[in-house]
Amino acid sequence: MYTLPTILASSRKGRVERALNFVVNYMAILLSSGIAPERVFKSIAESDVDPVIRDEIADVVRRMEVTGEDFYTALRRKAEETPSRQFSDLLKGILMVSKTGGDLRRYIYTQARYFMRARRVALKKGLDQLGVLAEVYVTAGIVMPLVVVIMLSTMSLIGGGGLNLILWLYFTTFLLIPVISVVLLLLIDVTVPKEE
Repeated sequence: MYTLPTILASSRKGRVERALNFVVNYMAILLSSGIAPERVFKSIAESDVDPVIRDEIADVVRRMEVTGEDFYTALRRKAEETPSRQFSDLLKGILMVSKTGGDLRRYIYTQARYFMRARRVALKKGLDQLGVLAEVYVTAGIVMPLVVVIMLSTMSLIGGGGLNLILWLYFTTFLLIPVISVVLLLLIDVTVPKEE
């Protein structure tokens, strides 16, 4: 009961950070065409991007329209409330650049390139993990059971002592191989990043 809000916030944080790459690129495109930052946020709130980040951005728009807050106050409050540190840093950066009179288009463009590089690194890391898991699967899920079956078959031809080799073959075929496959599938599901 106490950890559920933390788990939900962590899940929301992950989804926001996965979609942040696309949203920042979208912002860069809109800003480069000369649209005001407030209109950019309204456009993203009405677009079909990931619902989690759309809700985060729509909250800024809702604060402006319903409570009458100005754009910068709504951004500052959202930056304090969001579970994602990356999204919070992005909003704080937008605030800082806007208040100091900097070039917001250049800042967003730089952030878009940063998030694109970070996304590439995360995908490469996920592919490397998948490659390691594939090697583990080949070793533990294919080669090891094959060696065990060959060894048990050879032992049964030679006369394997007091072992019930047929029972061991059944155990390997119907229990060991499926259990190894299920464990490796669970490992893949846990370690490989998901796209939603």
